[in-house]
Amino acid sequence: MSNKLACNSESICVITNILSEDFLPIIFKNMNLIHKLNLEGINIKIVIVVISNRSLADKLEEFVSKQKFKDFVSIVFVPKRVNLATGRNIGINLCKDSKFIAFIDDDLLLTRQWILNTLDVFRKNDNIVALTGNAIPVVLRSIKGQIILKYLLPREFFWLIGCPYFSELETSVSMFYIDTLIGSNMIFRREVFEKIGAFNEKLGFITLKGKKILIGGEDTEISQRIIRENLGKLACSKRMIAFHIIGKKKIALTALLKRAFWYPLSYMYVQRSLLSSKRKENSFMLRHKKFARNLIKKILLLIKGSVSKPSNIVLLFGIALFSIAVLIGHFLSKLLL
Repeated sequence: MSNKLACNSESICVITNILSEDFLPIIFKNMNLIHKLNLEGINIKIVIVVISNRSLADKLEEFVSKQKFKDFVSIVFVPKRVNLATGRNIGINLCKDSKFIAFIDDDLLLTRQWILNTLDVFRKNDNIVALTGNAIPVVLRSIKGQIILKYLLPREFFWLIGCPYFSELETSVSMFYIDTLIGSNMIFRREVFEKIGAFNEKLGFITLKGKKILIGGEDTEISQRIIRENLGKLACSKRMIAFHIIGKKKIALTALLKRAFWYPLSYMYVQRSLLSSKRKENSFMLRHKKFARNLIKKILLLIKGSVSKPSNIVLLFGIALFSIAVLIGHFLSKLLL
């Protein structure tokens, strides 16, 4: 149950993994956008990997069967439950001949700027081999979630909702180099996969004894392989604008705390188990010194202004809450790995 996809050497291939129907409207909007861009002469293909949900695959097939979509969209149904990294690799195999291969989550709403700026950056910067864009968080249909996003979740912790580098993106700098791509919103030159292989399928939200374990890290691991092999630079572009639609489950306080807790375990798992690297510079605490320094500066500023602005107290509580979750995860990872 799949359309055979033919990507030529000038095309972009956009890969999305999807498990449920929650964000189907976003998938449909992205299809409409890409259809319009294709009419303008930009050759873009979409691969949607549907994981273990036959009903969802059928609905997508029905929608894609419309004349304007069937030529550039491929639906791939995977009957068994596979992790995110495996789903991404299935997509890569269908886009071997594309010049650029992008990965977006099913809750990411693309814009014209995301596509056009991507092409512009790659065209002007031969040294850049992969990009992450500017994902702006949007919480829908959840007043509680909007309150958490506005008052409790510090911008320094926006990586918990797939929107990192948010503070840097608020500056006047239009693009800057990074050391970790963001899995919800990234695009590569095809030759990256030809030279270092695909995503590590031991990562990407693995399942252990039937339970989902939040050890992601497939984006971190491939980023480090790119850097280690000196393939080129990784960058984040302010003009690659997209909207990350945050669902109720993802913005729930318990979900955020779980992600904060699992992050150090995920990081250490990548470093020690997969890269077999125990070099001092790769330690969790040392790598995150800059993050800690910036957080301390923010805490001092918030304390200073808390008398005149009571909302600062709530934000200080949020910083303490998520920092404690990260630190507990870090110390546990030291014991387990």
